[in-house]
Amino acid sequence: MISRIGYSLYYSLSWIIWALPLHAAYAISDTFYFFMYLVVGYRKKVVRQNLTTSFPEKSLQEIKQIERKFYHHLCDLFIESMQLLHMRADEAKKRFRYTNPEVYQRLYAENKNAIVVLGHYGNWEVNVTFPLWSKFQTLATYKPLNDKHFNKKMQEGRERFGIEAVPMKQTIKRMLECAKNGKPTALALIADQAPTQSETDFWVNFLNHETGVFLGPEKISKKINAPVLFLRVDKPKRGYYTLTTTVICENPKETKPGEITKAHVSMLEQIIKEQPEYWLWSHRRWKRSRPSQTALHSLKHE
Repeated sequence: MISRIGYSLYYSLSWIIWALPLHAAYAISDTFYFFMYLVVGYRKKVVRQNLTTSFPEKSLQEIKQIERKFYHHLCDLFIESMQLLHMRADEAKKRFRYTNPEVYQRLYAENKNAIVVLGHYGNWEVNVTFPLWSKFQTLATYKPLNDKHFNKKMQEGRERFGIEAVPMKQTIKRMLECAKNGKPTALALIADQAPTQSETDFWVNFLNHETGVFLGPEKISKKINAPVLFLRVDKPKRGYYTLTTTVICENPKETKPGEITKAHVSMLEQIIKEQPEYWLWSHRRWKRSRPSQTALHSLKHE
């Protein structure tokens, strides 16, 4: 009941935010920043620790500067998530622009499926606009919420522009079903989440940490030999994003074990180092350490 009331308030506020001019909406974001960072200090210890251990070469003053920029961006994301609930397709294409959609046009024309990998960088929710730029049948994974009403509403929001939201545990099954239907399918995966102990197949050095990562994108791409693409999300100014696609590999079955995973992790790390304030530092990404006596699991070619 509480979650339904909370969502009702959130949804009502979203209409107000959407009706406001951009400068007014982001003035509200600045107010949120004041309370979230300066008054409440939301996850401030987590953010400070993550930044300090990721960039040991930076001074405390530099860390605090990134920290403040991150909280400003985090509040912008809150505003933008509400705007996306009501945004028209023409407005979405204007504010969230794919710089090289010809990559997808070529793959579609070649009747190939695609695995699109991105991280919690910039505004990852803008991947819901992918169908506006591509003819692919598009899937995106999500973790179902406990409250069915809230979950349904959030799913409806994700699917406004034609994307199909798929529960994480059903991803491979649904992708294989779509791959057999004759129409090229693209699967968008946010690949920098922290896997559980049982899900950790692979470890890499990422932002100065031994980091367990999902092998999902690599495993799925090899199973159906779908090209793997990395989606970079940049923020040239408030409220606007550019999305640039890089082809990691065209034929996954020809790659070495771990090659694809290392490639997309490295690409994400590079853009984080360029502008660290746009990554999700409030996430407890390194709450588990690499087991000292555990050997890396090798990938299986299926």
